[in-house]
This record gives sequence, structure tokens and C-alpha cells, in this order.
Amino acid sequence: MPSVRFPTASGSCHIDGGGASGAEGANRAPARLRQRPRIELRQRDRQREERVTLRIEVDVDRCEAHADCEQVAPELYQLDDAGELHLQLEDEVPPELAGPAEAGARACPVAALRVVGSEQAVERSE
Repeated sequence: MPSVRFPTASGSCHIDGGGASGAEGANRAPARLRQRPRIELRQRDRQREERVTLRIEVDVDRCEAHADCEQVAPELYQLDDAGELHLQLEDEVPPELAGPAEAGARACPVAALRVVGSEQAVERSE
């Protein structure tokens, strides 16, 4: 397939037809094949959305029961009379409590709390 040259606003553009003529043409795929994976990737990305799930990790050996986390986010963090921290949720942090969860973790003076997230790809139903 021959090479094609056509004018553009910034000069001219050269598209190699992908023929095996010359050393440069032998190692390159045709222009239409080089662009196709990018287009397919965009279509696949439209059908998937990323969902971040957050969890709170507690280092019980580091916790000194200062209760700063409880003062900032009492809906998530509670200390009992013995000074042990109890989380007020089962597993994941609900999206509406992500801000208070992170604020409570930042308030800990001994860094015993961490809010960690993992991204999960969720297929969209269209």
C-alpha cells in the first residue's frame, strides 16, 4: 500500500500505508491498526465505572485512647469505659461518611487509624 501525504493547517501529514517497502515501513503496523486499540479502550471505559470502597484500619497496639477521633466523628468512633476503640460500622465506610472517617483518622495524635480504599471496576448495565 502506498504512502499518502495530504496538507493540513500546520503543514503536511504523512501516513504510511503499512507496506513492507524500506526499513521503516517493515516494522510498523498500518495507521488504521495502530488507532483501533485506543478506540476499543474508550468504548470499554464507557461501560465500566470505578467504585472506591473505604475501610478503617485500627492499630490497637498504638491506640492510647485520646478520644480525638470520637470527638471529630462520634458516628463512627466510640471508646468504651476501658479505653478500647469500637467502630460503629460493620465493614465498609458508606460514601456519605467518608469525610468524617478521614477526619477522625487525621485527628488521632498517635496515628492509630487509617482509612484505606481500594478501587473496584463495576460493569454498568445499559
